[in-house]
Amino acid sequence: MKKLILLLAIAVPAFAQVTPTTPATPGEGAPGTPPVPATTAKAKPLTAVDKKFVKDSLEGMYFVMDLVGKAKTGAKMEVTKTESNALKASLDKVWAEVAGFASNHEEKIPAELTGGDKGKSERLGKAGDKFDKEFFKIVNREVDRLAKTFGSAAKSAQDPAVKKIAGDWEPTLKGHSAKLDAAEKEAAKTK
Repeated sequence: MKKLILLLAIAVPAFAQVTPTTPATPGEGAPGTPPVPATTAKAKPLTAVDKKFVKDSLEGMYFVMDLVGKAKTGAKMEVTKTESNALKASLDKVWAEVAGFASNHEEKIPAELTGGDKGKSERLGKAGDKFDKEFFKIVNREVDRLAKTFGSAAKSAQDPAVKKIAGDWEPTLKGHSAKLDAAEKEAAKTK
């Protein structure tokens, strides 16, 4: 546990520097490496509902952060750059809360994309002139899914900390979802 905390403390400054073409691994600034204060008391085990929230939210945020990283170099439209920067600023904060909670409960923090997320990310990286349209199509859907995950946890979580995190961040994610929806419609009008 002490090695993990040290690794997390070292990697935090690099988190903001994850490049869109090379998802980082732990120790290289991967999302999921926030500083976590050492605790001496053993955390109470999480219920299945709370574990699912932690897993789903971290995997979803990791995927969105990867896509946002690709927007730094692939975006052609100003709205894509603006919305991806705003989304990144919010996700940096919510990630730190959820990942810190996960670490304190010894839950796994994603270090790489897998399955369909990896394939979607690779396709977006090759979208070229259609980057903006594809970006909004994927990111809008994923942020909407995150907002629903947080909304569900705000109502059904057993752990008070999960309930608070989910309740605090659901409105922010819904707000991003609405802005992304409008931006997706704007991007769809371009040739």
